[in-house]
Amino acid sequence: MALQLRQTMKQTQSAVMTQKLQQAIKLLQMSSIEIAGVIETEVEKNPFLEFEEADPAEGPSVSVTQAEPKESKAEAETSHRVDNRFADIFDMESGRSGGVSGPMPASRWQSKGGSAAPGNDGEGAEMRIAAGITLRDHLTEQMGLSLRDEDHLLVGQDLIDSLDDAGYLTEEVPELAARLSCTIAKIEATLAIMQTLDPPGVFARSLAECLALQLKDRDRFDPAMATLIENLNAVADGKHSWVAQQCGVDRADLVDMLAELRTLDPRPGLAFDSVVVQVVVPDVFVKRDEKGGLVVELNPELIPRILIDRDYYANVRSAARTKEEKAYLSERISTANWLVKSLDQRSQTILAVAHELVRQQRAFFDDGVLHMRPLTLSTVADVIGYHESTVSRVTANKHLSFDAGVLPMKYFFSAALRALNRNEDYSATSVRYMIKTAIDAEQPSAILSDDKIVKILRDQGIDIARRTVAKYREMQGIPSSVQRRRQKAPT
Repeated sequence: MALQLRQTMKQTQSAVMTQKLQQAIKLLQMSSIEIAGVIETEVEKNPFLEFEEADPAEGPSVSVTQAEPKESKAEAETSHRVDNRFADIFDMESGRSGGVSGPMPASRWQSKGGSAAPGNDGEGAEMRIAAGITLRDHLTEQMGLSLRDEDHLLVGQDLIDSLDDAGYLTEEVPELAARLSCTIAKIEATLAIMQTLDPPGVFARSLAECLALQLKDRDRFDPAMATLIENLNAVADGKHSWVAQQCGVDRADLVDMLAELRTLDPRPGLAFDSVVVQVVVPDVFVKRDEKGGLVVELNPELIPRILIDRDYYANVRSAARTKEEKAYLSERISTANWLVKSLDQRSQTILAVAHELVRQQRAFFDDGVLHMRPLTLSTVADVIGYHESTVSRVTANKHLSFDAGVLPMKYFFSAALRALNRNEDYSATSVRYMIKTAIDAEQPSAILSDDKIVKILRDQGIDIARRTVAKYREMQGIPSSVQRRRQKAPT
């Protein structure tokens, strides 16, 4: 059968995000510092935008009750002069009888734990931020080219948010799957794609995996190299002859292989660590009212307030003569309207998510970390009527302040551990705190092994495995029982 080339037409439907929607999503994910930079740049460029001097005493705050979370999607009507003073307070009724009426004692908290609409030049406001590219920006840009499915994009963004400064993945795959309400297979499939991004070695979960990813990128990950990577501890102990025998090479080849390993970067993410460390400024405040309830409020000082000067636009528009002048003025006023509207929607969305986080974790705010509940993105998304990806973007790079300190909003999401003797599961965050508390209280003569900690937790009704205890202990930087016994031994 002969092969033939022919042209055909086919009509299909697909979900496509407009450029403005993509830019609005990027604004939603930006930190407050990045948003402030976007606003300042746009005000400098747009003649119809101007800053309004913020007066903390002026302007009433609008309260939104728990039964009205979807009001966050309402668009404010623009008047003669439009600003971004939002209805930015949720007033929460006390969700627990006998709640604490005053500030909670600090002793309970021992654990630590976007652009404007495009113009004729095609230049987005987020591209004009006067800052170097970060690892997160670099990976997010590549992710958009490598992942197409919305679910995979959600997982990929969460993986990026889970990286430390060196580019290592700080959260275990099962915990990610539980928090995102998806299968482990989907997390692993997305992670495999993300590990192919630049710089090679990112998204590794260990040093051995980081080096292996870089060798695979160079097409140098042969069986001998794989065996060498598996025996790095033996190399560190000086057992070179034994390692050479395991790899099936002679000493000269082993020397060359070790030399090649030294050319790899054990911390690939630090190449992008050019951002100046900033003091954490909370995006949301959680305060107590006079009745002991909780009030969730946006930080009014965080984002500059802007106005659209429509009087000036009307005057300039009437004086425009050429088609180019009229097109420029229309584009600028459209950009101004879009930016104000997007900032309004961003603030309302952040507030809706923060309100639901506080409502879900009310016991945490009243009684401390031991009372934190398991919580996933889908749980919050279902209540407030947004997609999981929106909730993930809102909580990225955002912080919440309350009477015990400042915490990232992602801290309030936690995987679940099955309870043995009650209907409600335990939060992984509270279990980690229990482990830390038990180890802090141990005596030098009675150091707790991981097996003993498992028994203690099981006696409290928590179904947990020894490997999970070891993982949670290592996540908090707590050494093993052998190391602690040496450290606490009397001199």
